[in-house]
Amino acid sequence: MLPECHPWLKNVNIEIKRITPVELSLAANIKASLGIKGDDFHPKGVDENDILIIACAQTQNCQLISNEAPQPALPENLKKYKIPAVCALHSVPCQSFLDLILQANRSF
Repeated sequence: MLPECHPWLKNVNIEIKRITPVELSLAANIKASLGIKGDDFHPKGVDENDILIIACAQTQNCQLISNEAPQPALPENLKKYKIPAVCALHSVPCQSFLDLILQANRSF
């Protein structure tokens, strides 16, 4: 069964973005800016997929929609940054799915 918002999302032309070598390079830079080496991700922070999504949003000038809430106080350890904090650090617009729905004056 599809969620009630499925027809709306289909009509607003949500696109699937492909990862290119440009995004892979940018993802490596984002990862390095957080002090992450190899697979040394912190369980409370972003992971490899999150970083790739942020890189795609940045290179394709897209807003990133995340279900993660902004962290009220950013941790000292950058490895603990969640998606909204990493987006802010790299000037990528980010908002929650709920805010997207509210901004569109929709309810489901």
